[in-house]
Amino acid sequence: MRLPRRPAGVIFDMDGLLFDTEKLYQEAIILAATEGGHTIATDVFNKLVGLPWAQTRSLLLEHFGETFPVNDFEEAWVRHFWVIADTRLSVKPGTIELLDTLDKFEIPRAIATSSSHRTVDRHLAAHDLTGRFHAVGGHGDYENGKPAPYPFLRAAERLGVAQNYA
Repeated sequence: MRLPRRPAGVIFDMDGLLFDTEKLYQEAIILAATEGGHTIATDVFNKLVGLPWAQTRSLLLEHFGETFPVNDFEEAWVRHFWVIADTRLSVKPGTIELLDTLDKFEIPRAIATSSSHRTVDRHLAAHDLTGRFHAVGGHGDYENGKPAPYPFLRAAERLGVAQNYA
């Protein structure tokens, strides 16, 4: 396949695209719910995918009610996620090959995510990918989260290709 022009840069979403995290987050939320004596349906989890914590928190309170111990639930969810991720986090098929191709053509790349920079660093380090991305637009770097384009625009800005965004 030939592209009509050389890309100025490539911006990747992280969770679900670079790393197979969605199934790990789903497993962790089920464990957290069970631990707290709650049940969480798949359709509720699906609404939470990719959202920053403030929006996730609101949806959980809307679903479970205002008395739901949302902060304890978040702590349990995160704790379960890292136990699982430390042993089972995987890079999506084709990721390394794509990064190798971008290296070959010297095309800069960035990550746009609602995850924290600490999480990005931890995921990259776990798979020896530190240094394979030139910029990150992560949680706290923009005001409005996904699905709005702000994380991607911030990553493009940091990559130095924001003026090329179309």
